Amino acid sequence: MKKHIKLLVVLGIILVGSFSFYLFKGSKKDTLVYESNKVKTTSSGIAMMLETSAGSGNYEMTTRSEWPTEGYVFNANLSKCENGGELSWDDTNKKVLMSGNVSDKCYVYFDVIQVLLADYIKSLYTGTQGENSIYYHDASLTNGAGDNSYRFAGASDQVNNYVCFGSTQSPCPADNLYRIIGVFGDQVKLIKSTSVGDKKWNSTNDNTWSTSSLNTYLNNEFINTFDETTKGMIADTTWKVGGFNNSKQPAKTVYQNEIKSSPSVNKKIGLMYASDYGFAAAQSAWTANLDTYSGEAIKNVNWLYMGLYDYVWTISRVAGSSFVAFAVFSSGSVGGNGVNDIAYAVRPSFNLLSSITYVSGSGSANDPIVIK
Repeated sequence: MKKHIKLLVVLGIILVGSFSFYLFKGSKKDTLVYESNKVKTTSSGIAMMLETSAGSGNYEMTTRSEWPTEGYVFNANLSKCENGGELSWDDTNKKVLMSGNVSDKCYVYFDVIQVLLADYIKSLYTGTQGENSIYYHDASLTNGAGDNSYRFAGASDQVNNYVCFGSTQSPCPADNLYRIIGVFGDQVKLIKSTSVGDKKWNSTNDNTWSTSSLNTYLNNEFINTFDETTKGMIADTTWKVGGFNNSKQPAKTVYQNEIKSSPSVNKKIGLMYASDYGFAAAQSAWTANLDTYSGEAIKNVNWLYMGLYDYVWTISRVAGSSFVAFAVFSSGSVGGNGVNDIAYAVRPSFNLLSSITYVSGSGSANDPIVIK
């Protein structure tokens, strides 16, 4: 009889030691035990802590009744018990396992899954060209670039591609609003939504971008308006600056001529290419030559057109000249102008590091994408 009692005691200890349980609201409150992805009340347990936003490192206790199976990942480093219990994540059954004394109090941490900004933008492409204002420029896209980029195109008020860059304020200051030209490889290319002011492309009659005064301004005075953390988000970029001969050609031809041209310059900040402007229009406009991108029919379907009376510089030079670069005219068309003739509007453009992540935001001007 005594042997039976001892055996029952041993079995009881083993059961207690291996018992798995799951969630509690607080040390003085009831425990929530996981069963088939539901919770029910018992006498002690675990607090579930959810990260407030991706990468923030801030956590809040939740009273939700199920373990998170989407959008979160179990944090094994932070998840601990007060009296030696061990926690683990059962990915097959999507539940937390605890081995130890059932009276132990434990804290289970879940991090928000960080999504790369480039992957988030790509995920907006549904497989149907033009949905969510995104075109995937693979080899099968009619009149496209054929570079496997994901580019935003269409009317400005329908394209939700705003990003708050260099500020954590809410709402985002107008001066910190940028827009996404597209995803190129694993990097996202931005352009300032407004001009930083009127400037000459170069202070001399020379359309060599590497020695231009505008290149110097962008990669010194302008970039230094950001703090070191923000500057560290900008990637070094190889800008193709050989240019092309004239704008009497459609965006695809312009792209083939300017992007594949030489020489190139490796800098952080540049300007939009003439082909960036061409492909920002709705697909129906891509057969038109860039010098005919004028009139309401074109302007109303191109989000990169600012509607300024002023002209806007591109980084693209006229290859057949030594002193002319391309600009977007007030009419919406693209044409050449002397680099030292008149100061025109400047919209800095740059690529973000591939490691930049999406935090929140729908991409509208009032709810821009927040990145980290």
